[in-house]
Amino acid sequence: MAFSVQDFQDLVRLLEERPDWRAELRRLVLTEELLGLPDLVRELAEAQRRTEGELGELRATVGELAAAQRRTEGALGELAAAQREIAGHVGEMRGDFLERRYRDRAGAYFGRLLRRARLVSADELDALLDEGLAAATLDDDAAHDVRLADLIVRGRRPDEDRDTYLVVEVSAGVGLSDVERAVRRAGLLGRVRPALPTVAGDWVTPEAEAMAKSYGVWRVLDGRAVAPSARG
Repeated sequence: MAFSVQDFQDLVRLLEERPDWRAELRRLVLTEELLGLPDLVRELAEAQRRTEGELGELRATVGELAAAQRRTEGALGELAAAQREIAGHVGEMRGDFLERRYRDRAGAYFGRLLRRARLVSADELDALLDEGLAAATLDDDAAHDVRLADLIVRGRRPDEDRDTYLVVEVSAGVGLSDVERAVRRAGLLGRVRPALPTVAGDWVTPEAEAMAKSYGVWRVLDGRAVAPSARG
């Protein structure tokens, strides 16, 4: 017997009236996979929500780690700056100590360079510089530069009957700038009296040592006098 349109409409009406028939009809018509599809979709949606939540937590954790890393890098930068500052202060303190030691014991430390070596006083230096200013061999800037030398020591070189002046720059670690200042200031004072550039300290950098040899600079390292042509 053929299934007419009227029969279909009757079936639809009955299914609307009997929801339990609809479930049974789905069971008969649909496969197990299709019947389980709504549950599978719900599970997938739930899994996606959990994944999105976990990703959100992961992004937050990564953000916190990045912020912590930035804070750590900032702290390390501050620590490095503090260490450099401390090292600079220690170097300055060491330099000041050495300057006082060389000043107080000029005869002992510079006696290898000059006989009867003695420290030049501020008044004596002013008299020398005034002489240079009067003769126009020095100007005010040059005189001021010479006054900034750490030490100026006076004595006589062997086999000479006139005084020579050591223009000394003192630093715990003698660098290029120390050698350059000694050369420049000895050159200025040399316009008035014979002068020798000299550096003094605990040690000297290789670059400064090479420059000292090139410009004829004496080095007094850890109390030991080193001629310009010799190695420290």
